[in-house]
Amino acid sequence: MMHFSSILLLCLIVIGCQSTARFRAPRNKTIQQSSAYQRTNLESFVNNWLNVPYKYGGLTNRGIDCSGFTSLAYKECFGKSIPRISSDQYKQGERVTVKNLQSGDLVFFSNVRYGNIDHVGIYLGNKRFAHATESSGVTISLLSEKYYEKRYTGACRY
Repeated sequence: MMHFSSILLLCLIVIGCQSTARFRAPRNKTIQQSSAYQRTNLESFVNNWLNVPYKYGGLTNRGIDCSGFTSLAYKECFGKSIPRISSDQYKQGERVTVKNLQSGDLVFFSNVRYGNIDHVGIYLGNKRFAHATESSGVTISLLSEKYYEKRYTGACRY
């Protein structure tokens, strides 16, 4: 017993004497690491939800709708609460141009006939966005697809 106590005491002294300076990252590196972490976290989140069926008003892995998917993604990946309805998400976010899209931005679409926001996805980079569709459930599409290009309304960032 005395032998174990001596070893434990020696370990505590050695650990206590080590400098912690090498564990401090410069402020700008922390921001870059955080952004990279959030992008990876978002991609992992999307992969876990792929092919979950569409369900209007749904918020579970048994069924989810587009705005539920984006609001849940923001809560899980970025720790932010955003509105639940796509038109409210569009109204309250900070507008972003297509040229300035970043991973995590929300992209919005409207039915050409009505002109109201009726669909939302979350941008992943390289013209890809994840969203929940009635036909495919949670899926990844390209902004450059004619269907989405024609209905694209805008983007915002939170």
